[in-house]
Amino acid sequence: TQNTAIFNRAKELSNLITGTSGEFNLENLVLDKDIYLTFAGRTATKLNISGFVTYGGLKTSCLFKGDDSKGLSSLTNLEGVEINITNAEPLSMGAIISRKTNWYDVYIHGATRDGIYFRAFDANNESPYFCNLTNVWSKSNARNGVTFTDNCNANVLTNGQFDSNGERGVVQTQVSHGDTPIAVYNNTLINGQASYNQLDGIYVERGSEFIVSGTYTEFNSQADGGN
Repeated sequence: TQNTAIFNRAKELSNLITGTSGEFNLENLVLDKDIYLTFAGRTATKLNISGFVTYGGLKTSCLFKGDDSKGLSSLTNLEGVEINITNAEPLSMGAIISRKTNWYDVYIHGATRDGIYFRAFDANNESPYFCNLTNVWSKSNARNGVTFTDNCNANVLTNGQFDSNGERGVVQTQVSHGDTPIAVYNNTLINGQASYNQLDGIYVERGSEFIVSGTYTEFNSQADGGN
């Protein structure tokens, strides 16, 4: 059963949605307003996402952009859910985050590109600053578990698992999106692990002040004896 229309109607009616346990099928998940979306727990509620949207030239099954009219003060929240990406479209993100969001107890997997991709579209209006992702897993994606790109600063990953991805667990880099790259800095990884990835567990290609504390990494890349 396709549940997209029901979810979109609920989103129109309320800024607070509480979902039950069970398995639900959505074409995509787009949070384009300030909203609290709470489910029964990562092991109790499962969303199967079969499609994607294109935003800023990038394909993604989930989009966390918040309210355009509120700019950088907009906030979305997601809690207690497994997100299973069944969308087979090549080079499609699991989730793009472009404004502040808080996630807790979330497991996302199966994207044909990055599981979670932080992308700024406007430094003064649409950039993800001060996001908190706690007890979040991003595993078994075709490229990276999490990628921070230009102007995505001061975000914190706590007690996460970023394992078994096709390239890397957590990445900080600058990417040419057709404009001049902007600095990326002060993202933090606390505890959790980034292991069993094909290339690296943690990879800081560009930017500064990437803080790692207590994060466990092992068996990343053939050279390390891993995948």
